[in-house]
Amino acid sequence: MSVELGRYFGLDVIGADVWRRIENPVRVRDLCAALAADYDGAPEVIERDVLDLLRRMADRGLIEVAG
Repeated sequence: MSVELGRYFGLDVIGADVWRRIENPVRVRDLCAALAADYDGAPEVIERDVLDLLRRMADRGLIEVAG
């Protein structure tokens, strides 16, 4: 949420779960593996969706991505 800009970033239940899981630094591959273990979905779809969510969060300055 950006009070200054009046913008909000809404998350669904799984997006909120990802947010909690990245509270501490985590490798994307480990994050995707943990999500695949907890949710019914094809690993490649989970990875694609997680990468998209992380990219959008990074674009809005909500997270930092380390190489």
